[in-house]
Amino acid sequence: MARHATGGIVGRVEQLQALDAVLRDLERDQASFVTLAGEPGIGKTSLLAELRARAHARGLLVLDGRAMEFERDVPFGPLVDALDDHLGSLPPHRLERLGAGRLAELARVFPSLAGFAGPAFLEGERYRLHRAVRALLEALAAGRGLLLALDDLHWADEATVELLLHLLRRPPGAAVLVALSFRSRQLPGSLQTALQAAEREGTLARALELGPLSERDTYELVAERALDRATRREVYELSGGNPFYAEQLARLGTGAATATVAGPDGEVPERVLAAIAEELRALPQPAALLLQGGAVAGDPFELELAVAACGCEAAAAPRLVDQLLAADLVRATPAPRRFRFRHPIVRAAVYESAGHGWRLGAHTRAADALARRGAPPSARAHHVERSARRGDAAARSLLVEAARGAQARAPAAAARWYEAALDLTPTEASAERLGLLIPLARTVAACGRLAAASGRVQEALELVPDDQAAARVELTTLSAGIARLSGRHREASAQLVSALDALGEEPSPERCALEIELAAEPGYTTKVSAASRRGERALETAESLGDPALRASAAAALTVRANMHGRVHEALRYAGIAAALVDELDDARLATHIDALHHLGGMEPYLNAYEDAIRHLSRGVALSRRTGNGRFLIPLLKQLAYAQAMVGRVAQARQTAEDAVEVARLAGIPALLLWALLGQVMVEVEAGDFRTAGAIAAEGHELGATLEPSMFAYKIDAYYGWTRFELGEPERCVDLVHDTGPAAVDPEKVTSRPPLWEALVRALLALDRRADATRVVEWIEQAAADAPLPMPRCHARRARAALQLAAGSAADAARLALAAADDAERAGARVEAARSRTLAARALAAAGEEASAIAQAERAHRELAGYGANGHRDEAAAVLRGLGRRVTRQGARGKGRGVASLSARELEVARLVADGMSNREIAAALFLSEKTIETHLARAFGKLGVNKRAALASRIATHH
Repeated sequence: MARHATGGIVGRVEQLQALDAVLRDLERDQASFVTLAGEPGIGKTSLLAELRARAHARGLLVLDGRAMEFERDVPFGPLVDALDDHLGSLPPHRLERLGAGRLAELARVFPSLAGFAGPAFLEGERYRLHRAVRALLEALAAGRGLLLALDDLHWADEATVELLLHLLRRPPGAAVLVALSFRSRQLPGSLQTALQAAEREGTLARALELGPLSERDTYELVAERALDRATRREVYELSGGNPFYAEQLARLGTGAATATVAGPDGEVPERVLAAIAEELRALPQPAALLLQGGAVAGDPFELELAVAACGCEAAAAPRLVDQLLAADLVRATPAPRRFRFRHPIVRAAVYESAGHGWRLGAHTRAADALARRGAPPSARAHHVERSARRGDAAARSLLVEAARGAQARAPAAAARWYEAALDLTPTEASAERLGLLIPLARTVAACGRLAAASGRVQEALELVPDDQAAARVELTTLSAGIARLSGRHREASAQLVSALDALGEEPSPERCALEIELAAEPGYTTKVSAASRRGERALETAESLGDPALRASAAAALTVRANMHGRVHEALRYAGIAAALVDELDDARLATHIDALHHLGGMEPYLNAYEDAIRHLSRGVALSRRTGNGRFLIPLLKQLAYAQAMVGRVAQARQTAEDAVEVARLAGIPALLLWALLGQVMVEVEAGDFRTAGAIAAEGHELGATLEPSMFAYKIDAYYGWTRFELGEPERCVDLVHDTGPAAVDPEKVTSRPPLWEALVRALLALDRRADATRVVEWIEQAAADAPLPMPRCHARRARAALQLAAGSAADAARLALAAADDAERAGARVEAARSRTLAARALAAAGEEASAIAQAERAHRELAGYGANGHRDEAAAVLRGLGRRVTRQGARGKGRGVASLSARELEVARLVADGMSNREIAAALFLSEKTIETHLARAFGKLGVNKRAALASRIATHH
């Protein structure tokens, strides 16, 4: 401890000044982070305690928690330690302001909120919990500010790390100071990287690295021990200026050897450990036994659990605790009957001082005590894992139950508990091991550990009996999916074909499932394997089986295959079959065939069936959440966002796209993140926010360069090029987009490419390369001729119009642009229709038809503003200003600033958004259409200068 006997902090003047400055900065009503880093015993905890005291003196709400060395498998341990008691003290009406949805998510983490529990969310949607915690911090900070101090984060569980990563990327919109202490060398790399990024962006207010005390400060620290000069000098030299080590050595107060031993916290001086051991030996045996029970029970520990763990008499516990308090080995906490060890090193030393065999019994007794009081499996699993015998079926069942309960919010902990259950299962119990390996493989994959997941799948395949074809196909499909996510597409196809050959020629559901996987291969890779042709029989097999759900899945997969090969007529036919089937199937039957909704809905936007896509994809998302099957959640959300943007629901599309990216970041799988980033870029391009789109595309471009070639990498590179053109770099656009021309990719023609080629035309014209632009226009026109769809015609006409306008044929350009607007309107692509009118207005103005130009530009401006496509709206406004018309930005003026500028209806809608309601739920509550809600949201976004629902919710929470 770097605290003098008088209570002051020794030797940390600069750090204390920095912390005071951080507290003053909270008056700006903005969130910030501060970190305290250093070696064990350097004084991080003492400095954090001083920060808490100063924050409390300023009137802030102060909450603190600590990660613990022996409880690193307990999900959200530091957060529960910090928040749970306070949440339990709040009246229900204060909590209910958070909204039922958020409370249900928080209740799955914080025991004191168990009464608000609701249905579990999907494993991949842990971001919903993260957003709920962020909203909770904002609510707790309202009116006074909040300090959340988390100590010893080098021991934090992965669920806590994920949450902190989220808060660093999206800080609370209120006066929240998050103080983190840790040992730098032991901090998870992902958190270290995020903190560095936060420091660059200004969210991390201070990063304080604590070094050793000077010799003079060390003498001051141990002054109360009245040591002679020689001993003080020896204490300093042996401690190296480490405050905790110095205090421990000063307690011993005698000469010491200079040897070190590897202790629980790294290289701890032998004499430091000897000093702690001396303290323990000085204790009466019953008190030492209770102390060991406390080390097993946790830190902080409940007195009753420590008593149960050590097996001592409960009646003697208060007297024994007094002895421990008097020896300063433990300290009281604000919660009654809960105590902390003086330092984590002390707890580790006490734990290690108990024999291994004794600890086995103590953990068993602690688990039994928790069971008697009705504690959930997650609270007991920690002790069961450390004490159960191999073959203990009850222990295995408890660990599995704990794993299932943690799977959605903390998959890393779930994987650990599945592993522990597997370790308890005898080798000869093949069926039991198989039953554990399958969920273990899925959970490990959800943690982003694809190689480990693949290994577990192979273990499981070796255990599948020959007569269980369905289980073998399920595992093969999982293995192939993991291979695809790793970029090993040919390997994935080979696995599927091998399993297919093993089934023989007889039609079966298993055979059809494999054929469906092979049929959909062109949707993932640029170079389709010959093996994928084996999927062409999928619909034939499904029809022979008479299963409408299988027929729907097969037809949807063949829609992907046909469309990605440029066979649009065939794709439309398969899509019609699939759509008719899925629309007839009830949710119960379709729940096991969500792939049908994924493949069909994923292709429908490229077949210009946007509203159908929204219906099918939304149903897929809902079924994924209801069934807990998150396999297709990211692509479902990604394509849903694109379809929503195309029909003019830009605010909703942004939220959907952000959800997809949050899920992908949590998955930790680069290929999925690339997929989700592509969806976010497509939405921002449709919104006309090319600066945001460019930043996202740049991340995707860098990520794609590290992966195997895929359709997603090619497309995000092309979109990156598009954004570079819009930001003034046409040469870069040509470099990136030109590489996606017909000769660059197999299959040659896809319906998603014309809009990218249209951007290429504009870039080439900007570089005065008209011959090259003409050639690209011909590509687009050929694609439009091959695809009987309105949107390829729209892009072809707009590209030709841009060419004509550059050539001086303004009237022809205007005619083509207006025809393009009609094409887009027939498709239901409302933003593209309005963009076409902006181009028509520019051409009409060049042709001297000013009145018509103004009419088209005003219509485009009005419609784009209503859709929330503000970047494209500004382009229409620029045309109007060029024609001498004054343009007032909608929503920019009001009777006040910020939230005060919102109309009554806009504020009402914004409050409901802050409560976590969807547009559909808000529309139902207010008896309005979803379109009207989207319009009000778009105006609120404009007035507040935000473009995301989370940011809007933060502004509303901060204001109130």
